[in-house]
Amino acid sequence: LLSADMLGKIHVRMIDYVQQHGGRIQGVMFCPHRPEDDCECRKPKTGLYEELAQRLNISFDGVYSVGDSMRDLIAARDAGAIPVLVKTGNGRKSLKELAALGDNEFVDLLVFDNLTKFTAALLDDAI
Repeated sequence: LLSADMLGKIHVRMIDYVQQHGGRIQGVMFCPHRPEDDCECRKPKTGLYEELAQRLNISFDGVYSVGDSMRDLIAARDAGAIPVLVKTGNGRKSLKELAALGDNEFVDLLVFDNLTKFTAALLDDAI
């Protein structure tokens, strides 16, 4: 959808913005492959989670992973993280997909209108 150069510019802008507001990003990871490449790092596979866990020597137990699509939720769950859905982007479509599935293992899924509301709830210890 975009070039590696443009993605790099987006990452730099994001990191700068977060730093200006007192935050810190340790790294940015992404899958450069197309769906037909069938790589291990493209969600819903967990390759990027595994690489991050190895780099930081962590597990994802008790760690929130925010996304807007079913593949985000599946990857988070399969990596051992706590999936969180935001309604922005593909989030509303994903909510409909979840509803169509009926009773499933995402029954206790945390859902927020957007990343700002999730962050506020997290900082307020409301979740």
